[in-house]
Amino acid sequence: MKKLLLLITITSLLFTSCSDDDAMTVTPQGNYKLTKEVMKNDNGDIIQIYEYEYTNGLLTKKIRADYEGNEFITTYFYDLNNKITHLINSNGTQTDFQYIGNKITSNTTTSYNNLYTQTFTYNALGQLIKTEYSQNGGSPNSILIYTYDNNSNISTINFDSVVTNSYSYDNGYNPDRLIYLDELSAIYGLDHNNVVLNNLIYTYAYVYNSANYPTKKTNYDNNVLAGSTEYTYQYL
Repeated sequence: MKKLLLLITITSLLFTSCSDDDAMTVTPQGNYKLTKEVMKNDNGDIIQIYEYEYTNGLLTKKIRADYEGNEFITTYFYDLNNKITHLINSNGTQTDFQYIGNKITSNTTTSYNNLYTQTFTYNALGQLIKTEYSQNGGSPNSILIYTYDNNSNISTINFDSVVTNSYSYDNGYNPDRLIYLDELSAIYGLDHNNVVLNNLIYTYAYVYNSANYPTKKTNYDNNVLAGSTEYTYQYL
């Protein structure tokens, strides 16, 4: 995913049971959701854990814990039409979302008396093609431009007129799209499939369950093991 590129934003955008493949054959009793991600370094040590909590199929809380046990919590809020209105982080920052129709056209994050804005532009297919960043009502100071492959996955990201990332994908389903509503997945740059090659340097291998979602991702940097992520799912 594109988390490294989104460090210029003020928020970092960004599990239990049912990892047994046999459990996937049971008729679901609700929404199939990603509930936990465990990230490990190349030595197999846990460096970060994400846990996701849902209410009526909507993400209501994301808990990130580092290797020292420090927690960072994000709480999500929705209107009566199940559209996300805002989120609040445990560090006191708040992000509010603005819409036209069902598309998020901008969001604003309030942090330490500063206002950070992201503005989003979509193409006729509803794909995000541009994100502009500005501060305290000023002109955009950074711009991301996206291009897509035939499966609606981001193929390149252009940051301030320089192509910084290029991607290739497999046919597996991206587990992070189980977390968020489609409108959030769009602005977070979450692809439909899983990245197997990034910038011809970073490669990723996956183990999949019978629903074609990964239970494990292994990261390589120039063919050297760099870390891994384990995924847990649950019917809610």
